[in-house]
Amino acid sequence: MLLLVFLLCTGAGTADKNLLHNGDLREGTLDSPARWRAESLRHDSKTFSWSRAPGAPGELQIISGRDVMARWSQTVNLAPGWYRLSGQLRTENIDPERGNAQIGVYAGGVIWSLPIKVTRSPDWNSGVLYFKIGTPRELPIVCVLVASRGTAHFRSILLTTTSAPPREADQVDLEAKLARFEQFTRRTIPQHFQQPTGSRWTVPATILMLLAITLSGWFGFKRGQPD
Repeated sequence: MLLLVFLLCTGAGTADKNLLHNGDLREGTLDSPARWRAESLRHDSKTFSWSRAPGAPGELQIISGRDVMARWSQTVNLAPGWYRLSGQLRTENIDPERGNAQIGVYAGGVIWSLPIKVTRSPDWNSGVLYFKIGTPRELPIVCVLVASRGTAHFRSILLTTTSAPPREADQVDLEAKLARFEQFTRRTIPQHFQQPTGSRWTVPATILMLLAITLSGWFGFKRGQPD
């Protein structure tokens, strides 16, 4: 009893709160898992499925017979700090040299994914990614099948706050990455046309000066000609 009271008081006996809604993929209706969106360039409903077998974790699935990109996603509002994203992934009939499947966070047009390497094995593989943001942001957490035919399965997706990650862990400072991306974008985006600045007499004065030089040269040439 004393040990139980100690654990409850220190919080060591409680699990970290998942910042994702329905991260265990147990809630939903029909083929629609609660809080998750199905997104695809071809908008084919047969590409996406959701299963929750008795006694097993719920799963998101992406099934593709074409070389396209499709994803499940959920956008979360995050405060500044470090975050830990983890999940499990397995694939079927996917050629690792032609396609890829990922779990990650989408920011700045890039998917920062868990370090899970797609292989021809049908076994489940786990991965963890730590990422940091410096300002409040809305960021999508995504499960993606990229440019490949085959099937990808995703489950046990967990997003929690955390302290600074272990030194050897996969980690990314998203704030620094996004700042560099925004700076690059500002340099490369064409600026709006701006009206010329300066005095309105500059152009007429320049024309008169060129005309005077031309006339002076012409009269000098005429005086140099023999009668």
